[in-house]
Amino acid sequence: MSEIIATAKRVIAEEIEGLKQLSAMLDKNFETMVDKLINIKPTGRVIITGMGKPGHITKKIEASLASTGTPTFYVHPGEASHGDLGKLCKDDIIIMLSNSGESQELGAMINFAKRHGIFLIGWTAKPNSTLGEASDLLIKIPDIREACTLDMAPTVSTTMFLALGDALTVVLMDQRRFTKEDFRACHPGGKLGKIMKVQDLMWSGAEALALCRPEDKMSEALPIMSKKNVGCLIVTDEKGKIAGIITDGDLKRHISDKMMSLRAKEIMTKNPVVATSGMLASEALLTMEEKDITVLPVVNDMKQKKPIGVLHIRSILQSRLV
Repeated sequence: MSEIIATAKRVIAEEIEGLKQLSAMLDKNFETMVDKLINIKPTGRVIITGMGKPGHITKKIEASLASTGTPTFYVHPGEASHGDLGKLCKDDIIIMLSNSGESQELGAMINFAKRHGIFLIGWTAKPNSTLGEASDLLIKIPDIREACTLDMAPTVSTTMFLALGDALTVVLMDQRRFTKEDFRACHPGGKLGKIMKVQDLMWSGAEALALCRPEDKMSEALPIMSKKNVGCLIVTDEKGKIAGIITDGDLKRHISDKMMSLRAKEIMTKNPVVATSGMLASEALLTMEEKDITVLPVVNDMKQKKPIGVLHIRSILQSRLV
């Protein structure tokens, strides 16, 4: 094994050891922290801060918390003493990261928190430090050497801070019963907020398809439409292709004492606009707006035109596409 690989493996091994010790040290204080954050007042926010390398870690923790239902933002401790202390409110909770607990730049925020009764949670390896003693709640991390050969560059400590932040994020998600829908709402970009296609939003299967034949009387067809409750009745020919569609608008236009004796082909809109399953949902929405319609039959193939589902405007609205 080369010296380079050996050093890399040592660093990783020491960081793994730090995480093991961190896991073993979790205690009631962690539970208390979760309870405080869950029950933060509606007017309060979680303020997270740190200086140097821990400061960079706090930005990731802040982003994770904010995107999973915990109102959180980062305040740079250096900027705090130049006006950003005005961002802090009495009902906030401050989470402050410092391995040594003695970062000089944190002093202004510590003093401000104590002066105004803002709850301070300190994450540090030194409980007897300035931060440790000033904290209303202390989350202690293992006091072990850094993986850096000089034992100076933050490595193991920042890894532990990051893991602790991830643990807090996931626990708070579970406690809040944070759902996939909640997550999607906070992540309109990326994989979770992918460019949605019609197939992602359409109602499909036997329960979603209200079908009838052109010769069916409305007395037979209307109960099917009512039972499916998808906003339309798709009329198919003998080959199963879409011949027409009957919507609420079609019913209103033909309402009379004789309507129930009429056949579907006499009421339906022929050659209706359809969407393909692979079409972008945004494109389908534009079609709906241009045609002033609220529902589209969905097909896989425009030549065969066999219905596989229905896209309703409600599904698009619920997806937060608009």
